[in-house]
Amino acid sequence: MTKRKPGYYKNYERAGINTNRFLARVARRVVRRLGPPFKACHRGRKLKLSPGQAGVVVVVQAAQNKTFRSAEDVAEQLYKRVDHVTIWRYFHRVSSGWIKQAVSLLYNMIHIRLKRAETFMLDSTCFVCVRSNALLKLHVFVCYFVDLGLLALAGAEATLFYCHDAPVGEGLVEAVEGDGEPLLADRGYDSDRLRRKCRRQGFAPNIRFRRQSAPTTQEATQGFGFDPEGYRMRGVVEGLFGGSEVRYGNETRCKLTSHRLKDVLLKALSFNIRAYLRAQASLLTSARQRISCLLK
Repeated sequence: MTKRKPGYYKNYERAGINTNRFLARVARRVVRRLGPPFKACHRGRKLKLSPGQAGVVVVVQAAQNKTFRSAEDVAEQLYKRVDHVTIWRYFHRVSSGWIKQAVSLLYNMIHIRLKRAETFMLDSTCFVCVRSNALLKLHVFVCYFVDLGLLALAGAEATLFYCHDAPVGEGLVEAVEGDGEPLLADRGYDSDRLRRKCRRQGFAPNIRFRRQSAPTTQEATQGFGFDPEGYRMRGVVEGLFGGSEVRYGNETRCKLTSHRLKDVLLKALSFNIRAYLRAQASLLTSARQRISCLLK
């Protein structure tokens, strides 16, 4: 079992990652940066909540794993009470592209505050629809800040279960600039194209080969070898998937396929919101410690 960093649990409690008010505060910050997730229609009835407020309610509802009916209380706590059908319509209008941009924005906000990441990892996990047992896959590009023991998502993508990992991984890597950090991935990402893209983006790929034999001479000269010692760090990504299983059961209740994919992406966004809150609490604790040392 990995030993926790000093002050881990104190920062965890101080971050308030399960409080609607704190989750909504970060969601509002994202809406201010990116703009509302959809445009208000000028025809028909006037919206009870503005598009920005509706986006905040949808994000908090997904982060707390609430049904649309129980999300009525979330809307009432944050703004005003709206019907669960109205919340479903807000969810329907939020685009998947906006959610992916929000994941990337939160990663950049965390990275600016914590400066340098130590390790990047590519991995995927399975989600299941409780209505039809349809399988989905969440692909994540994970960044690990060793000093704080903090995981953040540099990118996320939701696909159907039969989609291959390597092509999706190429798209996730393409959106992030590295600075020589190792990038760890399992056999599902064994692709020369992915390795070359990692090199172009500034990462040092350490991807396990599908075959058991050693890499060819050409692969070794291009730096495509495999380092078993460095690969051991990849196990920390299971903490993300374990937390997702405990909090959400890796399940979605949506009926439409587009809604299922969107719901899975919202769960990835909620992970980054909680990571941002934890990073903020850690920086606040370290600042207080520095001030107390100066006053002594």
